[in-house]
Amino acid sequence: KNVHLLITESARDRVLGPFYTGSTIEAYVRGGNVFRLVQSSMWGDGSMVVSDGKTMLHDPLDLSSPITLENAPKGMPLADETFSLSGSAHGIFLYLLTGPTAFDKLISAESFIRSVKRSSIYSGVEFSNKELGTVSLYYDPKDPRLLVRWIEFDNKAWLEKQAQTDPEWDNPNQPLTRQDIRYLSVDAPLPNSLFVAKPSKGLAVTDKRKKMGQVS
Repeated sequence: KNVHLLITESARDRVLGPFYTGSTIEAYVRGGNVFRLVQSSMWGDGSMVVSDGKTMLHDPLDLSSPITLENAPKGMPLADETFSLSGSAHGIFLYLLTGPTAFDKLISAESFIRSVKRSSIYSGVEFSNKELGTVSLYYDPKDPRLLVRWIEFDNKAWLEKQAQTDPEWDNPNQPLTRQDIRYLSVDAPLPNSLFVAKPSKGLAVTDKRKKMGQVS
């Protein structure tokens, strides 16, 4: 609870290739279904999702597209296309924030689960996910909080599909995506102003909230 963090993603498509910066997400999580997520990419696009516990606001940060209001989810927005595994691999960390039940859904039924070591400092857990391939979570075992410091996955299945459908894509050779996690604050109070799920005046809004007593 009360976590402010920054996730920076970079990726390579071949073993000796350079890592290119991808997207960044800044997350403020008070706990439960109160959060603020701001995502931006190297291309200049992005989005913001804010939940006050009752309403979830999704702002595409694009004046040509409306802001969407929905009933707040029970936890993190795992089904939101921007932050879910199908839309962005940032979803891995959101599953961790949601708790053990959601984390179990990351691991494929037939997956291995094994411990791994990275240098003399970091330890990790490795498993497979059908969308992302082999996933590794690294932490400092000397930290009593066991905070995940970075995440790696190969994303091989998606890259192979791209190579099959687009001649400009090369077949991947030991690809790797890495997400570095920087904790800006942990267990420190977060101001209420971060979690205001109310659009500014003058902006187009699509309200998908279900009212009390409404039958869908």
